[in-house]
Amino acid sequence: MLMIVSAVATGGIDFAARSASAGVDAGTVTEIQVAGRGGVAGDASAAVLTFTAVRPSGAGHVTVFPCGESRPEASTLNYSAGEAVANSTVVGLGDGGAVCVYSSAETEIVVDVTGWYPAGSDFETVQPYRLLDTRTGQTVDAGQTRPVKVAGRGGVAGDASAAVLTFTAVRPSGAGHVTVFPCGESRPEASTLNYSAGEAVANSTVVGLGDGGAVCVYSSAETEIVVDVTGWYPAGSDFETVQPYRLLDTRTSSPTPPPPAPSPPGAGVGDFVETFDGNRGLDRFTTGVFHRDDVLVASTSWSADHDHSCGSPDTQRQVRRDRPQDSFYLCRDHLMTSIGDTSGYSIGWFSPDGDGDGRADVFSSFDTDTIAWDVNVTDLGNRQWWEVVLVAEGTPFLTTVGWVAQTASIEPYHPETIAVGKGPYGNDGNIFSGGQSNDPLGHAHVPAVDPEGSASKAIRRSFWIRDNNNGTITYDFLGKRYTYAGEFPDRFEVYFKDHNYTPDKDGRPIGHTWHWDNIVVR
Repeated sequence: MLMIVSAVATGGIDFAARSASAGVDAGTVTEIQVAGRGGVAGDASAAVLTFTAVRPSGAGHVTVFPCGESRPEASTLNYSAGEAVANSTVVGLGDGGAVCVYSSAETEIVVDVTGWYPAGSDFETVQPYRLLDTRTGQTVDAGQTRPVKVAGRGGVAGDASAAVLTFTAVRPSGAGHVTVFPCGESRPEASTLNYSAGEAVANSTVVGLGDGGAVCVYSSAETEIVVDVTGWYPAGSDFETVQPYRLLDTRTSSPTPPPPAPSPPGAGVGDFVETFDGNRGLDRFTTGVFHRDDVLVASTSWSADHDHSCGSPDTQRQVRRDRPQDSFYLCRDHLMTSIGDTSGYSIGWFSPDGDGDGRADVFSSFDTDTIAWDVNVTDLGNRQWWEVVLVAEGTPFLTTVGWVAQTASIEPYHPETIAVGKGPYGNDGNIFSGGQSNDPLGHAHVPAVDPEGSASKAIRRSFWIRDNNNGTITYDFLGKRYTYAGEFPDRFEVYFKDHNYTPDKDGRPIGHTWHWDNIVVR
């Protein structure tokens, strides 16, 4: 008979002092006695443990396994230099009631116990076994759900009812989340783990096995996925799984948040993901071009990167000023924006329009906390830049800073606006939030920070901005994160913008092109 895991109030086991000199060396295995400590019975067969890596010296992973058994390839948690990362899992107790902890890099380790299984429990532990590893060349695409067979593999019985699984997202293309659920059931809103672009993040959970003894793994952004199993419950076990259900979400002022207000006609609420694969997806955006001066000859045109056939990199196409639709086109599975003018200042913009009604979708901060995108950071001079802007529903979105607004005779930023991007001061990074403009790079030009990317439009970098739901927002610029005061508007629209202030001012039409990909509003 399975005993429900007993809560242990005095289970903290801090076996490594929190100092740089007392960490676990890289490549070493440390034995931790669990049975007979912190309220755990001396004959316990398994325990629920939380492992925390503190201030690692570099990127790496922790693997936990029963002492006396060989170390498996499965990881329990993954970390980067300087982080504090935790993960909980159920581990079988090995020789003498101990677990062994391996770390691939030097780090401090904290281990806490919160429950245990008695001898004779019908919960079965197994040597950690890898069920899935898409790093061999098959990522999980954004919005894709992949079944993973569990029953009958890695020591799990063919009629098992549930399993303890560890899920790791590796090198996601942008911010997102993984949701795991029994195959054959509807996908719940609860997430199993959350990740940011380029991270390696792990989490363990107990999942009921669905159709064919499988679990289904959904990812909101493209990522590689690793799945390991460490234990299982037999058919007839008195352990009961439920469809994941959200009991609390402190991102709202109410413990039981009310449903979001109905959307106005044409508005979209929820995830929006577009990868432009197969040169498709432009119809999911509304687009437009603003020229400061409309007096110019309508036939003014300029040369832009790539042609309609997407030939070699040196091929070109002509964009006409009287045909704003020419400024947006798909090539090589990404979106390209190209604007130019002889009058001084132009903006080309595109915005998610999931329902195709020709109007920008309206998102709710109740449902949406992350905007992610890929774009090139090419050095095109200090009068050409891109920008991503979140504006309160119905407020102006074309502007960038006061001097441009004054020059262009349009409104400056609304106080609720959040804007991020490469500019507007040329090659510097910029973020506008809480009514203030900040330069996260400290006036260090993008070419100095990312010389490789600044040399080629073909290289696109991942960016994201997140509402932390605590009065701050975090912006990831070229893999570095910056946090400022601010919050997403309650209801907002998202605009991706290409700014061009004609560099030469000699009447010669000039067009510059930005390459965009993997647009995610989560």
